Amino acid sequence: MTNLQFTEKTAIVTGAGRGIGRAIALMLAAHGARVCANDINPASAQKTADAIIEAGGAAMAFHGSADNKMAMQTMFQEVIERWDTVDILVTCAGIEPESSLPEQGEWEWARTFDVNVKATFLCVQIAARVMRELGGGVMVTMSGSPLYPPRKDGYAAVAASKAAVAQFTRDAARELSPFGIRVNGIAPGYIKTPLTEPYRDATGVRWGEPDDVARVAAFLCGDAARFVNGQIIAVDGGQTR
Repeated sequence: MTNLQFTEKTAIVTGAGRGIGRAIALMLAAHGARVCANDINPASAQKTADAIIEAGGAAMAFHGSADNKMAMQTMFQEVIERWDTVDILVTCAGIEPESSLPEQGEWEWARTFDVNVKATFLCVQIAARVMRELGGGVMVTMSGSPLYPPRKDGYAAVAASKAAVAQFTRDAARELSPFGIRVNGIAPGYIKTPLTEPYRDATGVRWGEPDDVARVAAFLCGDAARFVNGQIIAVDGGQTR
């Protein structure tokens, strides 16, 4: 990938233990970024950090749920204490309810919004305060497209939460732009991750790899995208054309 260099840049990636988050963390590190790999699963976060270090990069793992304000504040503080800056934030933490809509409990709906929406808000807010003082930065969220067909029973909560993230992303971009902060979103289509494995046998769709999303995330984080702001980029093989 040309004109992509993150040397001396520090990135935080939530949900970096597996799937898209892990691919993005590895991609940013491969191009020079120091990466904090966050995940609710400590072993998964450490595995991603170890992979970066073994490849010659700089990384740290941070265990904590992205919807926990105190944990996220601590994470940012530890990253700044270690590397003095946070230049990039990519929010990949996300969940999908297991039960169908008629059986879905209120707690499942609320938990979906906590992890998919509240966590995005908290991390963007904390990062905005840090980046504002540092003179700028870049953020990438994982949202969704209202044009996607339902993937499975019970997907309504995910669809609603991702729509909320998409609109939040656009408004965050507008509000933070005067501080030199860009905020864009990615709407992944059918991507082969542990989260999508239960419906991998879906017919009539094109399946992508986590690296397909990671390459777009890296572009959005780089200088080549310096005039791209407030956009939701579909990475779905043309599913929403």
